[in-house]
Amino acid sequence: MPTFNVTGNQLNNSALNINTNGAPAETINVFGTTEMHPTTQYGDHITVNLAAHSKWIGGFGLGPAESTMVVQGTGQFDNLSSNVNGTATIDVNVVGTGTFNLNEAHSIGKLEFMHSVSAGQTVTDSGYELYGGQFGVVQVDNPSLYHASNVLGFGEIILEGLKATSYSYKNDVLTLFKGRAVIDTLKLAVQAVGSGSPVDFGVSQVGGSVVVHADGTSYHDGGTLLPIHP
Repeated sequence: MPTFNVTGNQLNNSALNINTNGAPAETINVFGTTEMHPTTQYGDHITVNLAAHSKWIGGFGLGPAESTMVVQGTGQFDNLSSNVNGTATIDVNVVGTGTFNLNEAHSIGKLEFMHSVSAGQTVTDSGYELYGGQFGVVQVDNPSLYHASNVLGFGEIILEGLKATSYSYKNDVLTLFKGRAVIDTLKLAVQAVGSGSPVDFGVSQVGGSVVVHADGTSYHDGGTLLPIHP
């Protein structure tokens, strides 16, 4: 299994193209403050290990479909710009100001945040309706630590561990209620597509998670649609 050990800015913000060609996954071990932007080819698999007190500054290009990226460790990911068409699991805190563009095509992947995400990040969640419902999935494991702005196209946002009874939407903020109590808020804009008409959205309770999904129920499996808060 090929392994890269990167200490400091040895790569000078290099693209670091990865092509495993079906071989075992690549591993990148990061020490110190490193600027890099790894990119994948079809079906590649990358694991980035962030050592204690390290910071990865940059982003990644994941795709085409069936590629995977896992970012893990005790360091921080200062994301500037990342593109996802495949499955990316971010198992570290995301800091700084930047963008994640999840645009699934010919893919059933997702973008999962397991820890905190700073308010400076913007996550665009979309896919292609014409490809039979290949849509983006953003999974948020700790909603109380997720402060990113979100742009919802043909996709869904899963807020794990929340149980809500209603919601409201005003000034690009989705507010979730349990009874009369606010249990979470999400900065949310609805993406204009096609002719410029906005994509409608719905909010559902699915088991122990709340799912925000495009086009009412078109891109949502099961669950109970939540009413608008009175």
